[in-house]
Amino acid sequence: MNGFLLTWNPVIGDTPDNWSDDDLVKGLVRPFKSKGFVVTNWRTASPRMMEPGDVVFLLQQGRKPAAIFGAGITLEKPRRKPNEARRFAVKVKITKLSNPAKGEFLISGPACRDLLGRLVATRFSGRRIPDEALKRLLKMAGGI
Repeated sequence: MNGFLLTWNPVIGDTPDNWSDDDLVKGLVRPFKSKGFVVTNWRTASPRMMEPGDVVFLLQQGRKPAAIFGAGITLEKPRRKPNEARRFAVKVKITKLSNPAKGEFLISGPACRDLLGRLVATRFSGRRIPDEALKRLLKMAGGI
């Protein structure tokens, strides 16, 4: 089992491929609160590395602090997005979720930075988490 960071940057939320705060709340937070999980597709730049059952952590970027606001597992291998030759998305089941639009996080900014170091500034979604950091993230999040 591998772990990956899936990123969300609310600062660029108004571009076609990103979510604003409102989109995140409507698309993830509300359904999660009613069901206790949510299944969605998330853009990734690591289509060949991800496998079903891999762990994902949702990382807020673009605002201080960069912090973990969700976690779950991949349900399928990433697939090419329709009509976009270079873009891939992975289907994930999010099993832990807070509301970063309200400043709520699973793993705080300082703890996240201490654990992940420069990975919190990754330039793409789908960056692999080193094994030791993954073990510690899973412990801090109370599992998936």
